Amino acid sequence: MPKFLNENEAEILRKIRGLILDLDGVLHIGPRPIEGLQTFMDFAFRRSLKLIYVTNNSTLTPEALCERLSGFGIQASETQIITSATATARYLTEVFPDGGEVFLVGEEGLHQAVNGAGFEISDKKPLAVVVGLDRHIDYQKISTAATAILNGARFVACNVDSGAPKQGGIAPGAGSMVAAIQAVVQIPPVEIGKPEPRMFHEAVQRLGLDPEECAAIGDRLDIDIASAHLADLPSILVLSGMTDPEMIEGSLYPPDLIYEDIVEMVNRWELSLGVPRL
Repeated sequence: MPKFLNENEAEILRKIRGLILDLDGVLHIGPRPIEGLQTFMDFAFRRSLKLIYVTNNSTLTPEALCERLSGFGIQASETQIITSATATARYLTEVFPDGGEVFLVGEEGLHQAVNGAGFEISDKKPLAVVVGLDRHIDYQKISTAATAILNGARFVACNVDSGAPKQGGIAPGAGSMVAAIQAVVQIPPVEIGKPEPRMFHEAVQRLGLDPEECAAIGDRLDIDIASAHLADLPSILVLSGMTDPEMIEGSLYPPDLIYEDIVEMVNRWELSLGVPRL
């Protein structure tokens, strides 16, 4: 990219006091941290940037994600973590303030979040059926979930991610489980995770900043950047994950800024602040 910044890029970067960060594809690739991650973290510390980590992952608890981030050299507290499971639990407390029974299709992160919000996990008379990624889903779970929904339980999806590439193939996402149940009941779910804006609204609230002082960083146009648009937040796309440059043209949700990775973003950001580059 050229050494000079256009006026829009410089203005966006100078305003930012808080960042809403996706994880995989932005800060790490699978089990390995992104090259230059410490450069970004050092810059964030120098700038006193507030950071919130937002992920559609519903299988891991905030505690487990803090441990994972610690392995990459990032010290984060559980209050800095928003998962689609914790966001779903918060939604349930809003629509069912008196608590009640909920049937879950999901793993530990979802069970802990919903239990912790005061709901009983049960298939008897659930108020809602909540679906996240479940690597042990079976015919009986689909049948129980569908029956409860047809009997009046609210159908809630942590997210509708269809899947993600893995070595040698593809890993089905929560959306594939949601689709299996939806095919039976013919009722669309309430969607909580990205690209819906709910988690980003919560992130801005936790940051304690005005929306124009925040920006969302992600590697997927259809999930991270779309969510930023719907939440009316500046968006930064990094090409270190799931998006290739040719995918950007014609996107329904074009990002405000595009960088190869978070290191290039830091370099451009420092340029906007007049920090000399060696």
